[in-house]
Order: sequence, then C-alpha cells, then structure tokens
Amino acid sequence: MTVRLKPADPAKFPNVVHVLSVFPRGTTVGSAALIGPRVLLTAGHVVYDPRLGNAARHFSIAIGGRPRRILYANLWQTTGRWIKKDSHLDDFGRAQSLADVGVIILDEPIDVVTPLFPVETTPREPLGAMRLNVAGYRAQTPPNPKRIYRASFVPTRLTKTRMYYPVRTIGGMSGAPIYQFISGQRTIRAIHTSHVNHFGNGLRITTAIFNLITQWLAEFHPSSNSAVVAA
Repeated sequence: MTVRLKPADPAKFPNVVHVLSVFPRGTTVGSAALIGPRVLLTAGHVVYDPRLGNAARHFSIAIGGRPRRILYANLWQTTGRWIKKDSHLDDFGRAQSLADVGVIILDEPIDVVTPLFPVETTPREPLGAMRLNVAGYRAQTPPNPKRIYRASFVPTRLTKTRMYYPVRTIGGMSGAPIYQFISGQRTIRAIHTSHVNHFGNGLRITTAIFNLITQWLAEFHPSSNSAVVAA
C-alpha cells in the first residue's frame, strides 16, 4: 500500500529547509536538513549535476519558522565518486548510488535560532522495524517554500546502502531527511534521493556515510575557513 504525503506547516520543521539550486543550465528545488551550525545535509545531485552544467553556482535557502528567513550560499561539498562517476549514470544507476550525498555550507552559523538535526548510523535489522518519517518540499514554479510535505512509514526493503519505502514522494524532496521521531527527538537515519518503481528510495546513514558527514562537520565548523572542494 502506497503512503501519500500530507502537507504540513514548515514552522514545525525549522531545521528542514527548501533549497533552490542555481546551475549553469537551469535551476532545481531540493530539500536539506541543518546538521551543524553552518552545514546542511542533502543529496549529492542537489549540489552537483552534469545534466545541468556540473556544479551549482549558488543556493537560495528558505528556512521554516516564523519569521521565515532566506539565506544565500555558494559553498558545497560532495563525494569524489558522485562527481566522477555516479552523477553521470542514468536514473536507475543514480538511484542505486552509494555516493549521492552532499552538504551546503552557510556563511554564518544559525544554530542559535534553528535547532540541529542529529544524524546516526543504524544496523539493518533494527532499522527495518522502525517507524520512520520523511519531510521535504515540492518543486514548483515559482518556487514555494511555504508548505512542507511529510509521511510516516516502515521500510519495505533494505540493502547495505539503500532504503526503500512505500511513499509516493515528489520532485523537490531530494535531500530530505528520513528520520525517526521518538521521545520528542528527531534523528536522521537516511537521506531521500529518488523515487523508483513506485517506491521512495534513500541513502542509508551507513558507517561510511556517517564518517564522511563527521568529517564535513569538522571541516566546516564555524571556526574553519575551509572552502569548497570540487573534485
């Protein structure tokens, strides 16, 4: 049975953001989650896509809550494998990628006014029994960050790197957090990247992905002056 998305108030998801990526050959809408004072976790194709001219030139980021804020950024990071190989695959190949992950780096930390979204790796067996959620934005013209969409589900299938779920996701949700909500705390367990054969498809927070995220959080800490690495 397919689970339908329901609209929700972005103010209830202040650390899930609407991302307008401006590429050399067009724009796309994605979603992301604030996981560090300056760091937004998203899908790799939100920041780098050869179909649109490779690297995004800059990002317009709408943060939920009241008042709604618009921030701009031009720093990003993704995996070397996504840039060199997986981003050039067809849709099916991309949907199997173990490298479709990236981060957008804000100019200034915002964790004083926006709560951080913790990230955890989870073994396959307990993950397969969890009640999870996905929350992200719809791609539309003109971009409208005023409504977020969410759904709750139990995964239908897990691989070593991927998670599949019976949610009819929509364009614009790429990069949205897949999270567990328990005891008032949301924790990211995977990243939504695509919709294949009527199933939502996400990249699990494996140990390798968790270590990479940890590395990015350290590299782009507010005290760091690191710039984008685009290769």
